[in-house]
Amino acid sequence: MACGTTTERGEGFHFPRLPNRRFDLEVTAPGWAPTMLPSVEIPPRGALDLGTIRLQPAVSLEGRVEDPQERPIPDAAIAPEREHSSEPRPLAALPAVATDERGRFAIDGLRAGEALRLEVKRRGYLGASVNALASASTPIKIVLTPEARISGVVVWPDGKPAAEVSLRGALLSALLQRARQQHSYV
Repeated sequence: MACGTTTERGEGFHFPRLPNRRFDLEVTAPGWAPTMLPSVEIPPRGALDLGTIRLQPAVSLEGRVEDPQERPIPDAAIAPEREHSSEPRPLAALPAVATDERGRFAIDGLRAGEALRLEVKRRGYLGASVNALASASTPIKIVLTPEARISGVVVWPDGKPAAEVSLRGALLSALLQRARQQHSYV
């Protein structure tokens, strides 16, 4: 069961007509870090005063996405996910953001020190997965590597194009490692 309410004129809040159950209560306000009160149990008599819930200022995770030559990458999509190592229940999902023309981005409404995983994608580049901590002072740098391609034509001995031929690639480092393992002596 989902329910919601807002504070009244800066005073208190009320959730009327709740069943006697446990609730996870998430408290959010623009410009403030979200707060989670897990497993709030409504007593059998149906009344519970949570007292004062103190909000903390939110911080932003800011950064820049660039290529290996430090040129900005505009329009990169960044999907942030909260790392839930200490949360009994996850907070609400964060919206995706995109980089501006200078490759910059900001993810707002975070708790100081909050751990995030950023999935970064841009057409023409290999995607990246980056772990970051929300901090009001330290922007992060994410480097995306341009995609590479191999192309060509496979032909039969008579020079005619070959159809239904499979090609498989492996990184040279993986091939070298496999060769070393096959030729190592115990």
